Amino acid sequence: MRERVNEYLRGQAARGLSLSRQASSEYALEIFIRWAEGRGRRDWRAVGCSDLRAFLIHLQKEHRADQPLATSTVNHWFIAVLLFFRWLHRGGHILHDPGAGIPLPKEERHLPRVLNESEMKLLIESPDVRTALGLRDRALMETLYATGIRHRECWKLNLYDVHLRARRLMVRSGKGGKDRIVPMTENAAYWIERYLCEARGELSAGYAKKKAPPPPTQALWLARTGYRLSYHMIEQIIKGYACELNLRINVHGFRHSCATHLLRGGASIRHLQLLLGHEDIQTTAIYTHLEISDLQTAVAKLP
Repeated sequence: MRERVNEYLRGQAARGLSLSRQASSEYALEIFIRWAEGRGRRDWRAVGCSDLRAFLIHLQKEHRADQPLATSTVNHWFIAVLLFFRWLHRGGHILHDPGAGIPLPKEERHLPRVLNESEMKLLIESPDVRTALGLRDRALMETLYATGIRHRECWKLNLYDVHLRARRLMVRSGKGGKDRIVPMTENAAYWIERYLCEARGELSAGYAKKKAPPPPTQALWLARTGYRLSYHMIEQIIKGYACELNLRINVHGFRHSCATHLLRGGASIRHLQLLLGHEDIQTTAIYTHLEISDLQTAVAKLP
């Protein structure tokens, strides 16, 4: 069974799917293979619709005995299995697709966590900009809040993606592999320029002076070692400052806060869709639900 899975995963890599997407598919399919072999299904042609429905129940109730999987996780893994069977069918490896027509469990959509404007201002202004690291962190948070770009999009930024005079960022290979241009605020451009002029050069030399300097890099955000700031370090930096202020927010929370505050300020949902890079405007519509929630809270306070 694993031979077909390996072929499928190689196809994903050839199509340019992200490493995280490939790893997620591989993990979900490995769970399914172990489960199917336990039921005596050692050939993909032997798997029927009833097996897939039983696997869905397994994910919902049995896969993790101590604590049930979140509905979003169940859907994510089950969709990976369904897509694989669709690929098998289209490639002529099985006569029919056993997953066709199986409905997914309804997922409860939670409103994103956001900070209000004063909390966000307090968080962004908390780094000590007299140091290279503090100046970097201030510019980083200003950029996240001003543009609403995703965590990975921010991490991948290079020097040539920043156009300070035009106050624009070029987001390359965003979600879905699409490029887009994102406007910046004057304030974000100011702090990025200060970081580039006053801090990045120091960081690019590397923290360990006795060692050979790191190779030149086009990465915008640098760690103290002189290399690109890691994806996980960006999250740790944000949470570190937030924890000191007793605030709860992660990197993605900057995106949610940016969108919510723009909507409250009068931005149209269509403009918000373009800024955030949402392919489907229904994804952007969750922020209108947040506005309704705010309205309900305000109404409840009326005498």
